[in-house]
Amino acid sequence: MIVKSWKFKGYDKADNFPSWVQQNTSKRANSDLIWVHTQEGEMSAKEGEWIAIDIKGHLTIYEEKPDSLGKDIIAGIAFAIISAVTIITFLAW
Repeated sequence: MIVKSWKFKGYDKADNFPSWVQQNTSKRANSDLIWVHTQEGEMSAKEGEWIAIDIKGHLTIYEEKPDSLGKDIIAGIAFAIISAVTIITFLAW
């Protein structure tokens, strides 16, 4: 489940880096890329790519804006309702 996402707009706008991005990234000399410390290792993100953090604190890089927590919550509620209806149907027999 993705908790937060942030679009890397380049180092010109470095004043708007969220703290969770600052803690998990680094910059290399003479590079326009941001280096993200992910579960897969250190990966580069270009300007315009999205960096997301999940519920476990793991960072991932996406080219398009990733889904947020809202869709996961809706899917969880739908699963709970379907499970409850199934259990009630089996108990009614």
